[in-house]
Amino acid sequence: MYKIDNTLNILEDQEYEFKEIKGGNPNNSIKSNVAVYATAFLNNQGGRILYGITDDRKVKGFTANASQIDEIKKDIYNCLREIQPKISANHYQIEFHSVYDKDSQVVENLYVLEVVVPPSFDKRAVYFENGKNLYIRLDGVKHQLKGTEITSFIQGKLLEV
Repeated sequence: MYKIDNTLNILEDQEYEFKEIKGGNPNNSIKSNVAVYATAFLNNQGGRILYGITDDRKVKGFTANASQIDEIKKDIYNCLREIQPKISANHYQIEFHSVYDKDSQVVENLYVLEVVVPPSFDKRAVYFENGKNLYIRLDGVKHQLKGTEITSFIQGKLLEV
């Protein structure tokens, strides 16, 4: 259960990424980075992006009505479709969790969004955001690989299986 201003008992790590939503349109914040983080998780062992949680683990949530939720879902799937090699959309899970007040009452139209990126079916696959940017997940952060880092990452993937 997500209660407003509560602190989660989990840290950002290999599996979890927290993203606070600032501003009036949550869709813009989500669209700007969902594919980057999903790519990083696919290149590791999967993970979860929690939108509406601050970096210091506080539950804030974000406001969205039914039509905005539909639009967010469509846009997330469109962003994830840009990851290469392509993975079927049903590989991912998108869940909107209600946020509760201090008295455990649902706060209307306030949500935490969880995007679940399961591990890749193909352990040797290397995933690129927008077909060109390679990200990996380190302990609590994403890291973009460049130059010879890309070569050594791909070689490591091929050797580990």
